[in-house]
Amino acid sequence: MDKQEKKGIAIGAIFGAVIGVIAGILFAPKSGKETREDIKKTATKTADAVVEEAKHLQEETSKLLASAEAKISTLKGAASEQTKEKVDHVKHTASQVKSALSAFKSGESDDKDLRVAVAKAKEAHESLRTFLKK
Repeated sequence: MDKQEKKGIAIGAIFGAVIGVIAGILFAPKSGKETREDIKKTATKTADAVVEEAKHLQEETSKLLASAEAKISTLKGAASEQTKEKVDHVKHTASQVKSALSAFKSGESDDKDLRVAVAKAKEAHESLRTFLKK
């Protein structure tokens, strides 16, 4: 099982656990007020996890970009251009994550927008990492 599959399984397990918690909350014998508080707490924890994932991805991406930019100087011709294109794509998606994170923190967007930006950035990050290994 490769690293990407393990990440997918881990993310699936996290979302499965969240759905299980939500189902447990909805069917628990509690008052409406208590249930709403539990849902709010669960949503906050989920959102916090997405924020942490975005921050971690930004740190990893910065390191990967530094490595890629150092490699560009050693490459010539088409290889250099392809690497530059990949780097530009990763920078663009990293910028989108940063914007989505800021919008989320200020209340201008929800965690779904942040999750979408993080997913796109992960794809670009993995693509660059794979490309650099060639």
